[in-house]
Amino acid sequence: MHFYNLFIFSHNIVIIFQILQTIILNFIKKEMYTLKALDITALVLVIIGAVNWGLIGFFQFDLVSSLFGTGTAFTRIIFALVGICGLYSLSFLGRDRYSDSDRDRTEVK
Repeated sequence: MHFYNLFIFSHNIVIIFQILQTIILNFIKKEMYTLKALDITALVLVIIGAVNWGLIGFFQFDLVSSLFGTGTAFTRIIFALVGICGLYSLSFLGRDRYSDSDRDRTEVK
């Protein structure tokens, strides 16, 4: 029974990541915000960190530590990268969110 619950849980995680991928791709296609590769990578890592913290908060389950071991060097590197990407993502707040073509359409001339 425990294996079945783990299978259902992992299947739900896959579905959540597919939904997030669809949302991010639609966000990029609409050109509401011009994202660079570093921005997309940072956003994905921040989302992974948020999902991990949600699992910790709701279920007391640390997904990263369970996959890579508690306190290992690799786990600490992942946590450090997520933290750095979180700080980098703060720069999204100060950026111009619309591309130049959108600005030209909305300006009054």
